[in-house]
Amino acid sequence: MCDINNQIIRFLSSAPRFKLIVVADEQMLTYFSVFDLGYHLSMFLKENEQLRNKELPFIIQEELTRLINQNIIHRPDFGDYICLSNTGILFEKDLKVNVLQTIQRFSRNNLVILYWEGEIRGNKLFFLSENSKYIIDLSATNHIILL
Repeated sequence: MCDINNQIIRFLSSAPRFKLIVVADEQMLTYFSVFDLGYHLSMFLKENEQLRNKELPFIIQEELTRLINQNIIHRPDFGDYICLSNTGILFEKDLKVNVLQTIQRFSRNNLVILYWEGEIRGNKLFFLSENSKYIIDLSATNHIILL
């Protein structure tokens, strides 16, 4: 626990524009409250099936903002954060979410800890495997990756 805390504190002390931590080992998240974004967003979609139209991307962005803001947690050692898991839903074509921009938007004001279950190569996150067509290139985003 101390090691991940120290790494986060050290990263935040550099005053990054984006505050993003990518974690590949679920064991590292033991002391964090993890928010299952995929579950909550899919429940919203299920409850609002009539939204399947051209307004859906706008409504999804609003719902993402609401979900994130309502689940921010404060820690005295490094401030406000959200730890996200199950983010694959963001790649759903109909939702038209620009995943990188969404992560950047939320990580400007709060620490975003992203539990990543896919492949990681350098600054690139591959959804599920390296053969995926869904890739997040973090080259222009302040971040650290904890494996």
